[in-house]
Amino acid sequence: MPLTLSETASKFHTSKATLCRHVRKYTGKSFVQFLNEVRLNYSKISLLETDETVRDIASDVGFNSISNFNRSFKKQFAMTPREYRQSMVQ
Repeated sequence: MPLTLSETASKFHTSKATLCRHVRKYTGKSFVQFLNEVRLNYSKISLLETDETVRDIASDVGFNSISNFNRSFKKQFAMTPREYRQSMVQ
């Protein structure tokens, strides 16, 4: 399910600028950085608790591109999703 800044601001009955300001104030990150962090952390749970493919998990958590998901995951956790799954199973 795609999640956008506009949709999120609307759900909280605020403007995009106000939402961005609050997210940065409380997390120290931009809205997109925070959203990607949440998505990646949720993907770690899915990698361990399901046997869904990495591609399906990437799509489930909101990444449109498997290569973008793999690159973001590796940047955040210093390993690929597949390496993470394998390291935690052993």
